[in-house]
Amino acid sequence: MTEQVKKLAPEILKIIQRAKRILLHLHPNPDPDSVGSALAMAYVLRGLGKDATVLGGDSPLPVFLSHLPGFDIIQPKNWSEIDPADFDLFLILDAASLGQISRRGAVIFPSSLQTIVIDHHVSNEKFAKINLVAPEYPATAQILYELFREWKIQFTHDIALCLFIGLWGDTGSFKYPEVKSSTFRAAADLVEQAPDFSTAVFVIENNRTPEDFIFQALAFNSLQ
Repeated sequence: MTEQVKKLAPEILKIIQRAKRILLHLHPNPDPDSVGSALAMAYVLRGLGKDATVLGGDSPLPVFLSHLPGFDIIQPKNWSEIDPADFDLFLILDAASLGQISRRGAVIFPSSLQTIVIDHHVSNEKFAKINLVAPEYPATAQILYELFREWKIQFTHDIALCLFIGLWGDTGSFKYPEVKSSTFRAAADLVEQAPDFSTAVFVIENNRTPEDFIFQALAFNSLQ
């Protein structure tokens, strides 16, 4: 755990504890880290007695992740279809810029809305009131894993599986350079609680649509 995560963990928890209605979202073209992180956080927030809303965002909901626990709570709405003043807190996960919240219009936060970014992208523009940006981590899911441990959260099967899929997805199945021993320790801890992780991975890897193959063919056709 980095010093930044350790320092901001109690501050973020205090803000969550004061909030009642909390907003989460998926970034455009959501990947396993975006979906898994948002759903894991939603489970944690609801366990703390909070009203947690997950916006699907600009893109269609990713069918290849529809087997994840809690997927049915994602609301197929984007930023322009809600009133952000209805919320006390916006936890902005895995988003490096306002464009990763929505690209369909201006994203303006009302003054009453507390905003917290939790992200691992080095390109993050730190546009929230509090910014936990940790590019040392290969996935937002691993940052959340360490935050939840600091908060003494009881890892249920559903929280663990969502975090594991986020971690697995953003590390390219644990093969990218940012993967460290701490990543494997987190993964090992998570699969203790979610021993069916391999089934979830199998479904993702074998749930491709014809459109996926067409897109891949177009990409290969442009290679030089």
